[in-house]
Amino acid sequence: MTRPGERDLQVVLCGYYGFGNLGDELLARGLVELLEGCGIPRSRIGVLSASPEVTAAELSVRAENRWSLRKVSGFLRSASTLLLGGGGLFQDVTSIKSPVYYSGVVWLARRAGAVPWAFGQSLGPLRTALGRALAKRALGACKVRVFRDRRSVAMAQSMGIGAAALAPDPVMALRPSVLRSKEEHLLVNVRPSKSFDLSKLARSIMRLASATGLSPVGFAMAQEDLIPLRDLETFGVRWSQVKLLRTLGDFEEMASRAGGSLSMRLHGVVLSALSGLPCGALPYDPKVESFADAFGIPKHVGEGDIVLGKGVDPGVLEESAQALRDAMGTALLKLKLKPDPVGGR
Repeated sequence: MTRPGERDLQVVLCGYYGFGNLGDELLARGLVELLEGCGIPRSRIGVLSASPEVTAAELSVRAENRWSLRKVSGFLRSASTLLLGGGGLFQDVTSIKSPVYYSGVVWLARRAGAVPWAFGQSLGPLRTALGRALAKRALGACKVRVFRDRRSVAMAQSMGIGAAALAPDPVMALRPSVLRSKEEHLLVNVRPSKSFDLSKLARSIMRLASATGLSPVGFAMAQEDLIPLRDLETFGVRWSQVKLLRTLGDFEEMASRAGGSLSMRLHGVVLSALSGLPCGALPYDPKVESFADAFGIPKHVGEGDIVLGKGVDPGVLEESAQALRDAMGTALLKLKLKPDPVGGR
């Protein structure tokens, strides 16, 4: 229910949603659940997505096509705020297209009267002057900025972007339901990266499998992960299975038979930690290294034997979830976004 003079939507989320990357889809889910928990009903949350019908069905929110200028502009005119929602949106390592797109959406939001803000962001790497300028302009226009790692907070301050808060990755708000019936699999995720020698990594994985008595299972969190997983097979990794994960339920099912996990993608590490698995990280990117350091998860950088941690303390995980709820509540107060009078849940 909207009050007189209010816009239909309180928040429109913008991120890398609808592309089939499980980590980004979980970021959207985590943010929607955080917003709902703070009193913003799903009926007043919108999401810009490359697959709006899928996103709307999965999250029970309104969604529009992120590639349609007309629909994006109309969506923003119906919204009070634009939330740059989680992930490394402002980086130019893969392409300058990402900062160009998201800074463009911020510009549209300001023209439409929707207040921009950011939550759960990582900043960088930014290797070009244009990338840095676009990030500074877009994030500098945000009324609230909450980053997910200390390195990004420090980088934002060094760039003169303005005050920034720190909170855990929004996926930490989720709670996978994993009933571990057996411990027979070693879960392994890799993504395309030049940071690791796959022949050396393959030998390390097989030594770990031998030492633990676990059978390696490859898991992809995006279609592109299947390529290096198959390449590892050519270097001697004997997978018992390779699976592309599309939902949180896919991960929960796989983790129920796992005795350990090793992941290159950040949210592979996050889900493993949340599921109570002994886990390790393959830090191809600063955000993975930051998360591993923050939670005491062993890192493997390509040399020597792989070590898995004993699992993150459940109390620490709950503290992180509470920190997220507190940070979201504080952000909504600053934005003057009030809970729905009916209750918002």
